[in-house]
Amino acid sequence: MDKSKSRVLVIEDEEEYLQTYKEWLQPEGYQVAWAMEAEDALHKIRSLRPDLILLDLRIPPSHSVEGGLALLRQAREEHPETKIVITTADGTKSTALAAIREGATDYLIKPIDPDVLLIVVARTLERKLLEEEVRRLQRQLQSQSSFQGMIGKSVKMQEVFALLEKAASTTANVVLRGESGTGKELVARAIHACGPRRNGPFVALSCAALPEGVLESELFGHEKGAYTDAKQRRIGMIESAHEGTLFLDEVGDLPLSTQIKLLRVLQEREFTRVGGNQTIRVDVRLVSATHQDLERLRLEGRFRDDLYYRLSAFTIFLPRLRSRGEDILLLAEHFLAKYSEADKKLILGLSPEAADLLMAYRWPGNVRELENEIHGAIAKAERGGWIFPEHLSSGLRTVEDLVRLTDDRSGSLTHILAHVERLIIKEKLAKHGGNRTATAKSLGISRVNLHQKLIKYGIE
Repeated sequence: MDKSKSRVLVIEDEEEYLQTYKEWLQPEGYQVAWAMEAEDALHKIRSLRPDLILLDLRIPPSHSVEGGLALLRQAREEHPETKIVITTADGTKSTALAAIREGATDYLIKPIDPDVLLIVVARTLERKLLEEEVRRLQRQLQSQSSFQGMIGKSVKMQEVFALLEKAASTTANVVLRGESGTGKELVARAIHACGPRRNGPFVALSCAALPEGVLESELFGHEKGAYTDAKQRRIGMIESAHEGTLFLDEVGDLPLSTQIKLLRVLQEREFTRVGGNQTIRVDVRLVSATHQDLERLRLEGRFRDDLYYRLSAFTIFLPRLRSRGEDILLLAEHFLAKYSEADKKLILGLSPEAADLLMAYRWPGNVRELENEIHGAIAKAERGGWIFPEHLSSGLRTVEDLVRLTDDRSGSLTHILAHVERLIIKEKLAKHGGNRTATAKSLGISRVNLHQKLIKYGIE
């Protein structure tokens, strides 16, 4: 670790301690700055962006623990990557725990031993460097396993990426097939972004559940007075996508009358607005998507053969998430990084138990469900902590999932029960804030028995 590049901000109102910290830290090569009250501290945190803050909780003007915790909270919200070690003369464990809950990495009780201070500072900065390296490697891995914002290292997704490159290089219309939640709009945007129309507009419309009149107005636009509420002319999605790409999601829901009008656009490159008689020329590439069986709809007379052939010059099938298992954790880490940054809440990663449950789950909602799951887990997890099973939805922690999870290993009843017991103990321990006496009581076992199980399952 290059100490000369590590910035340490000391927030302390006693000059004696300030001088002491400088005498201890500067000879070690650290860049040391200081502040003696809350407002100046916030200004220096924002301007210097320190790697580590040594924070006295009883900082002016409040001189109270609550004021110090408020400053800690604000610093963590604005700069979650900065590590904070609190210093306090209040030696009660409750004060330290309150600071840890607000995101402090460690705490030191005054009077402080210089050797202890230097060890804590070095250890905390090493942890920060390690976390940065993990994030860098995650970004590198994702860049090697991604295509225009889509993540996937599985063989199936690599095949999809290869097809997307081919589709993007043509002018052919594309149909995207696959279950809901597999990322069809993201794929459509990728085709547009990589193709010759990338500088033109990308316009998206879902055909699902729209009444026929509304859908036609959305697609083709309407003239003033075309119907009662048509107070002025409206430009439709097709016209808006001129010289660009129009993405029609759930194209299988198009009414037959609308299918006929869309076919004319694809064949003749022209249309008229609803209520109008002026022919409008248009140059649009169509990318459509559906989770429905278009072949069955054709046989049932609910989807026109001629439109089907016009749409499906190039067809790409998007795989279900459960069929590309090696991408699940890669996607989870991607969403973890995305929403941790968006919510300004540092999360270290997935615990092994949480990762196991994500891998065991069937994901009926595909990538969209996984994304929502990770975002929700971040909200439930402790700042600066890990995602544990208790932070995941209850649907991911069913006995069936646990059985599926262990089935790939030994399949034994003993193994399954041990896994369930470990998860229950961790949940109860978290619920009672790490209090072993309360945890043991809620489980109906002795504290000694609980201690033995914690050792057996490696629970800290």
